[in-house]
Amino acid sequence: MLTLAEFHERNSSLAAVQFQNCSSATNHNTNNHNTNNHKTTRSSEKFEEFWEAYPKKVGKKKAEKKFSNLIENRDEIFDDIMQGLEKYKQSELWQKDDGSYVMNPTTFLNGERWNDQVSDYQESNVEVKEY
Repeated sequence: MLTLAEFHERNSSLAAVQFQNCSSATNHNTNNHNTNNHKTTRSSEKFEEFWEAYPKKVGKKKAEKKFSNLIENRDEIFDDIMQGLEKYKQSELWQKDDGSYVMNPTTFLNGERWNDQVSDYQESNVEVKEY
């Protein structure tokens, strides 16, 4: 049989080990949370750069959500998006009629339009038939 002092000593040692394990798990979760916050902040900063460069400012919330999903774990795609955007901004299609043919940013992102061969749009003249 244990004395009261031995009982308290064993229980306090067990409690200390449990506390250390709990503390370690909490620190690990906090570190993961901080890493996710860093990614979110970085994604937000990159989106703001994209948004600032995009000539049509509509549907920001939807565009930001799509943008974040696209660049999550794929930072290199940001450069591709921005280069494609610059090609479109220089295209005849987007410059004519005061930019009335500029697509919404979400459309640009959903269709991965940065991969388009923009020169095809510049060279083609579509005739509209009247009926």
